[in-house]
Amino acid sequence: MQNNKKGAIIGIPYYTEADWQIQCQNSVDYSGFKSYEEMRRHTEKLKEDMQAQGYNAVDVNINASEMQEHFEKNNLENNSENRGTYVAELLRKRDEE
Repeated sequence: MQNNKKGAIIGIPYYTEADWQIQCQNSVDYSGFKSYEEMRRHTEKLKEDMQAQGYNAVDVNINASEMQEHFEKNNLENNSENRGTYVAELLRKRDEE
């Protein structure tokens, strides 16, 4: 792996199969994946590709119920933009610990 670019850490959402099912029910946008396995293959390839380009891409564990509570508390839709922001917030909090 090359040196990471700009020192940035990029969070890749990691769902258990149970959490992915919950996420599919709560999301307002369609992921396009037909199965949990398909989604996992896609995210693993994305992470590998980013790492091969020198980015520090890491898994961020997602609890779909907690994420949905966060969205509801903050009057946010469960869409890709807000999920991306949520993953970044979790990563930031993890790095502060």
